[in-house]
Amino acid sequence: MADKEPVKAFISKQSFVAVLCIVFAIVFTASFIVNKEAALKDFASANYRMEDIFTKYGIYAGIIFAVVSWIVLGMLEGIASLVGLGKWKYVNIILSLIVFGGWLAFAVQLVFIEPRFTSIAKAIIFFTGKPLLYASGATLIIAALFVSFSKPGRE
Repeated sequence: MADKEPVKAFISKQSFVAVLCIVFAIVFTASFIVNKEAALKDFASANYRMEDIFTKYGIYAGIIFAVVSWIVLGMLEGIASLVGLGKWKYVNIILSLIVFGGWLAFAVQLVFIEPRFTSIAKAIIFFTGKPLLYASGATLIIAALFVSFSKPGRE
């Protein structure tokens, strides 16, 4: 009788990282759409060209952030495998916390700390900072929920 390979927990699979990146992109896009009018009001037409660029193309920033996150997570997972941590169940969670926590710290810096001196800074803060804040926070919460509902003892 052949031994069965142990079933890997979902949080230790690469598909978990893909789900987190897709959720990140969806939340970013949804929050961009919902907050677009408030961002236009806050931006107050400081520069018409900046407003036009960010209203047209700012919605794609979430997809770009998600793809960059996926690439970085893949590279970090490769490094973790080379070091010998690849078989550890929680390596994807730790790496996801690092990547999406970094986006959260960057969003907090943009939204709450960064001075709004130039029109490009205002556009980045209003059109991408707030959706980035919501998307990274929601992704971290979802990752924490996956960890809390995962069964202990499985690889």
